[in-house]
Amino acid sequence: MNTARPDLLNAASRLLGPCETARFAGGQVPGAVLRVRDRTGREFIVKRHCSMEQYHREVAAYRTWAPALADRAPALVAADPGARVIVITAIPGRPCPEPGSPSEHRQAGALLRLLHEAEPARRLTGFRQWLDHRVRSWRERADPLLAPADRALIDRHLSVLARFDAPLGGPAHLDYQPRNWLADRDGTLRVIDFEHARIDVQARDFVRLAFRYWSGRAGLRAAFLAGYGRELTSSEWQIVESCAAIDVVTALGRGVATGNHQLTSHGQATLRLLHLHEVPA
Repeated sequence: MNTARPDLLNAASRLLGPCETARFAGGQVPGAVLRVRDRTGREFIVKRHCSMEQYHREVAAYRTWAPALADRAPALVAADPGARVIVITAIPGRPCPEPGSPSEHRQAGALLRLLHEAEPARRLTGFRQWLDHRVRSWRERADPLLAPADRALIDRHLSVLARFDAPLGGPAHLDYQPRNWLADRDGTLRVIDFEHARIDVQARDFVRLAFRYWSGRAGLRAAFLAGYGRELTSSEWQIVESCAAIDVVTALGRGVATGNHQLTSHGQATLRLLHLHEVPA
């Protein structure tokens, strides 16, 4: 038995009863995540969050919005705020290889529409303050990696977003991309990892797809939007493009702070595309 995460195995046993570590076909899930099996043979995922904010977001998402996806998302089984640990059902599948297939993007679009409509839209009354404080702080952290033209471009897009004093917002996943889509042997897609989910500008769920996966792959974008059930309007594409500036500064800022070179590369790639205006307007 693999006891690489005895803390998580102990947490699972406390919440579920006696458990043992299970294995994926490809090996143990890395990090603060463990797949376990209870005494009846059922398997679960045990996850410890690095912050209370992520813990509360994921618990809330599983309780309020994930049920709209039915069996296409895990279900929350138990939660321990003291340990920042959740237990969810284990669902079949493996993360989709990037960039994903048209079938996977079509299914992902349909599931995102269900998530977006899981709760009525509301006005984001604190949106300007969030831009002025939280996003600007990421902008400052990213500054060492930005050339003068980059800073001007990002600030221009943030100014566009600032014109929306209180835009409409709704449930948003905020890390919606193939690594968080599981495809089983039959090709059925399911969605995982709701730790960033919250009420937000829903256009942000299209940013990583548009800038990391759809550039030069019009078929994937068409398949996703067919699944989503509608095209985005020109105004919505403008918001997607301007929200990409948020993705740039958060990726660069976090990349610098944590030494995550992959995250930094994603931020730089998005910035290059933002200069080229490759997202349709």
